[in-house]
Order: sequence, then C-alpha cells, then structure tokens
Amino acid sequence: MTSKTMQRIHSLDILKGAIMIIMALDHVRDYFHADAFLFDPGDPIQSNGAIFFTRFITHYCAPIFVLLSGASIALVHAKKGTAFTRGFLLKRGLWLMFADVVLVNLCWTFNPTLPFMLLGVVWAIGLSMLFVPFILKAKPIYQAALGAAIIVFHNMLDSIAIQEFWWAILHRSFDVAVYDGHRFLLGYPLLPWVGVMFVGVALGSLYNPSFDSQLRKKVLFRAGITLSVFFFIIRFNNGYGNANPWEYYDDLSGTLIAFFNPLKYPPSFAYACMTLGPAFIILSTLEGSMNGVKEFCRVFGKVPFAYYLAHIFLIHLLAMAYAYMTGHGWRVFVLDNWVTMSDSLKGYGTSLLGVYTVWVVTVALLYPVSKWYGTYKATHKHYWWLSYL
Repeated sequence: MTSKTMQRIHSLDILKGAIMIIMALDHVRDYFHADAFLFDPGDPIQSNGAIFFTRFITHYCAPIFVLLSGASIALVHAKKGTAFTRGFLLKRGLWLMFADVVLVNLCWTFNPTLPFMLLGVVWAIGLSMLFVPFILKAKPIYQAALGAAIIVFHNMLDSIAIQEFWWAILHRSFDVAVYDGHRFLLGYPLLPWVGVMFVGVALGSLYNPSFDSQLRKKVLFRAGITLSVFFFIIRFNNGYGNANPWEYYDDLSGTLIAFFNPLKYPPSFAYACMTLGPAFIILSTLEGSMNGVKEFCRVFGKVPFAYYLAHIFLIHLLAMAYAYMTGHGWRVFVLDNWVTMSDSLKGYGTSLLGVYTVWVVTVALLYPVSKWYGTYKATHKHYWWLSYL
C-alpha cells in the first residue's frame, strides 16, 4: 500500500478518533458536572459560555460518526463487492441495534433490569445500515443527492404529531412506554440520520485510489464552506430548518448560546449544516504526513465501537467511585432513568474544571487499551467476529 493511499485512509480514522475523544468529554460532563443535573447546558438564561462550549463542541460527534460510518461502508464495498457488503450490512446493522439496546444501555445504567433504554447513535447507525444496500449500486452523485434530500426536507414532517412507537423510530424523539416499567427514549430517529449515512457512502467514493487527491481536497473544502454558509443563512432567517428558533437576549453570551444551539433531537437542517460543514473542511486538510497528534487520534479511530463501549463503562465506573467517595453512595449510579434526568443526583457533582480533569484521565486510561486492541485486531483478521467490535 503506497504512502498516499495510507494518508488517504488514515485521514478518516484521524477525524473519527478526534470526535470520539471529544465525545468522551460530553459523557464525562453528563456523569460528573454538578450543573448537568440542574439545567440544560444550552439554556441561554441559566448556562454560560464555558458550559455551553463544552456541550457545543460535542455536537459534532454524532453527525461525523454517522458520516464516517457511511464512508467506511463505501470502502468495504469497493474492496469486497456488492454481495459481501449487503450481507455484512444486514448482520452488522442488526448486531449494532441489539448491542445498543443491551450492551450500551447496561454501560449507561449499570442496571441489569434495563427499566430505561436509550436508542442512541449506535442504534441509528445500525438501523441506517439496513437501508444502505438499496443505494450501494447507485452512482455517488445520486447517493449524495438522496441523502441531502432527506437532510433538507425531513423538517417538513415536524408538524406531524403521531404518538406511536414506529413514528418515534422514524422521526420524532420522545419517551415511549413499550411494556410495563420499561421505557425507550428515541434519541436518534431514522430521519434524517439515514440521510447523513447516505452522504457518507457518497463521501467514501472520493477516497477511491483512482480519485485525484487534489480534486478530493477541493471538493471537500468547497462542500464544507457551502454547508457552513447555509447554516448561517438558515439560522439568521429563523424559518424552515430551525425547529427551535433563536432570539436575542440582554447579554451577548445568551444570544450566542441561542444562535449556536439548533435542534439536535431530531437534528434540524440547520444542525446538519453546522456540524457537517466543518467536518468536510477538516477532512480536506488532514491528508499529509503523520505527526504525534494525528497518530494519537488514529489509535481511537481504528477501534470505534470497542472504544465507545469502553469509554461509557469507564466513565460510569469512575462516577460511581466519585459518588461513593463524596458521601452519595455508589448505588445512586445504578440508574433507572437517563443520568441527567435522575433526581437523586441533584447535589452531586464537580466543577467544570473537574469535568475536564476526569476527561483527560479517561482518555489517558483508554489510550493503551485502544492501541493494544487495534494492533490485536489488525494481526488477527482471521477472527471474523473482530469485525463486529
């Protein structure tokens, strides 16, 4: 494999690893920040610049995670062919949906009875994978066009209020009682996340070895600038694509928080532009010689699902230990609700500085584990099941 080919593929892993490191910050904030149990970090009145920035920077994680998952599918398809990829997507998609319901939620709650289950980004990726086989043989331009159409026009469904489980899976985000004592929080509905994945599949075609690298960088940069400009146009217009319109506040901080907090659940058109635009711009700059920072990020990007499970488990375990040491008892972190919705945790927690300290410790602890597993996975490709972790 040539140096240019390695740089081309590494750039995807580098960005994936970077957003996964940032993802850990958001989840540390959920489990450690005292104010996380009192108010939404996106509240222009109660929040402040530092708290909002800690949340804002993590807004980029889920869209980029889904986008790059689509790009990875395109690379598998180019290497293995349509028949293999379709079978892989079916098995991989169903596995991720099962893993999110059971394994990921066990990590979130430490409650084996699973009275509360979040259907999160892993669920969305798995469910979206079941639809990718229908577009595999389409030209990349059509894949991108369909994905973009879903992202742009799904907000036309916002006014439809159907209190049914299937509608929650398709478009809306809310608590749904499935059976006695068990609730699902549909955080990541199919629309528009499947559109983001379709765009990711089209993105993957740019990383074909035959695609000119300079043209790829130019396409990525222009797409990123276009989406970023669209975000400001849509947001300033305060009309379609803004499920939660912003408004001016007495202080600049409140106004900026309102403006840069477009709806994520489900993601609005403005949110998609705000997050995907910079992703394309960053990708256009990542190809080139490796350095320490790039290599550090790539270690995590090579083992995304294993890291995802491990970082939630570790953060939760650290929070349980911290609760015990601060007199709250470890049992408060055997959860029956989403962590920031747990009334028993009001009064628990640390400062924002403490959050960043725990974040650094978490990433430092996971680095050697991720590096070892990445090496093991690369040298044991004959174990088919490793491709699912």
